Amino acid sequence: MNFLVISVILMVCTWVGVGLVIFKTPLLDDKED
Repeated sequence: MNFLVISVILMVCTWVGVGLVIFKTPLLDDKED
């Protein structure tokens, strides 16, 4: 495994996590309503 490959994977995972938090929060709020 290259250091660059690991860095890219970590970056992708971070952005995916941020995206899930941003998109899931409104969805959860809508479901609660």
